[in-house]
Amino acid sequence: MALSNPKLILFFVALLSQFVSPEMSPAAKAIIVLTAMIIDGAWYVLVALMLSHSRVLPWLQQHAHWINRATGVMLLALALRVLLGPWV
Repeated sequence: MALSNPKLILFFVALLSQFVSPEMSPAAKAIIVLTAMIIDGAWYVLVALMLSHSRVLPWLQQHAHWINRATGVMLLALALRVLLGPWV
C-alpha cells in the first residue's frame, strides 16, 4: 500500500538517487530498490506485530476513546496551524 503512495515514491527517488550512478548495472540498481522495499515492508510488519501483541492490544482497546480524542485534537491543531500558517 505504501509503495503506491506518490509522496513516498518521490521520497525514495530523492533518497536513492544519491546512491545510483549511470554506470551501475541493472542488478545493482535492483538491489538498492529491493533493499528499500524490504526495509519499508519489514517496518510495517514490525509495527503491526507490536500493536497486536497480547499485552498491547487490550490496553489500546481499553483506551481507544482517549487515543481517538488525542488524535482528533492533534489533527485539529495541525489544521489550524495550516490555516493560520501565513499569518503566524
